[in-house]
Order: sequence, then C-alpha cells, then structure tokens
Amino acid sequence: MVVSFAGTFSGLQEAEKLHRLYAENGHGRSGLQGVSRDSGSREGDSRDGGIREGDSREGNSTDGDIREGEDAVLGTLADAVEAVLYGYLGIACDLDKLDFDMKKRCVVKSKKEIDAIADAPVGG
Repeated sequence: MVVSFAGTFSGLQEAEKLHRLYAENGHGRSGLQGVSRDSGSREGDSRDGGIREGDSREGNSTDGDIREGEDAVLGTLADAVEAVLYGYLGIACDLDKLDFDMKKRCVVKSKKEIDAIADAPVGG
C-alpha cells in the first residue's frame, strides 16, 4: 500500500509526522525489514530447541502431528505480521517498487524541492 501526500510543505509535514510515529513505535523501515528478515529465517530453522520432525520425545506424536503444529505456528505469525501496519518515508531507491500506474498518476518531489517552494518569496 502506498499513501501519497500533497506536494506542499503541509503535505511533507503530515508525511514526516507519520514517519516519526511509526519509527518511534518500531514500525518504521527498520522494523519492517527486521520482521521480514525474521519471518524468512524461521522456515526450516530449528534453533528453537523444540521437537522436530522425526523426534519422538513424547512417544505418542507422529511426524504429521509435529509438522501440522509447526505450520499452525508459522501461519499465526504471518497473520500477526500482516495485521500490523508499517510506514516510512520513501527514498530514491524505493521508486523502483512503485508500479507503472502509480508513477503515471503521481509527481514525486524531493524534500529539497518542497522546502524551496515553501521558502520562495510570495508575489513576484
């Protein structure tokens, strides 16, 4: 999901306010990258010390029961991550992530451009 703001000083202020809010709560760019990295490494990772497929510590568990339990835990984790919003101000390298229609409909302005417009003398 992409949220666009007006290419004005007030639009920039709104975007920066949301950026700070998400970052302060651990839901900024680094938080999202951390969650993506952690959830990607969980599959096939057996450092948790739990029962793994083929491990019969309980004696009455079958491989299928263990696999179903692992799938349920991974599914719950994925659902929880999807329910949380993450947000950050885009940077130049993020432009590649925008689809063609978004690039066509929007005008991208840098912070410097917006500041220059805000600092420009009124009337001329």
